[in-house]
This record gives sequence, C-alpha cells and structure tokens, in this order.
Amino acid sequence: MVQFNPLVIAVSAPTQPEFSPVQLLPLLLVIPLIAFWIWMFRDMLNNPNISDTARSTWIVAFIFLNAFTAVVYYAYEYRNKR
Repeated sequence: MVQFNPLVIAVSAPTQPEFSPVQLLPLLLVIPLIAFWIWMFRDMLNNPNISDTARSTWIVAFIFLNAFTAVVYYAYEYRNKR
C-alpha cells in the first residue's frame, strides 16, 4: 500500500511557453504609431504657420493625448500645410 506523505511535494520547473507570431502583433502596431507621433510632433515644432499660442496648445495636447493628437494634427494642420 502506497502512503501519501504531505511533506514531499514534487516541484517541476515551469515550462517555457512556445513563441507565437501573434506575440509580435503589439510591436507591429506600437512602433509605427510611435514613429508617426514623433513625425507629427517634429513637424508641429518646425511649422512656421502655427502661432506661438497654438504651438503651446499643440504641445500640451501632444504630451497628454499622444497618438490621438498626432492624428488630429495630421488631419487639420499637416494636410492643409501643402
């Protein structure tokens, strides 16, 4: 007859999860978004058509609203600049 000893606990090392290409999906979305944000932020800083007051407002918006502001800036300022 086999007796159960509560003091003996089998500890196995955790197995490594297998790599999945789906794990790269966040990087494929985040890296281009950061690049777009930097592109729009630099354009806003160098845009001579924006007044100092508007530039200050855009800077605050870029800092607090991030990518959303970059899309709004692209739609209202960048496309109309040319």
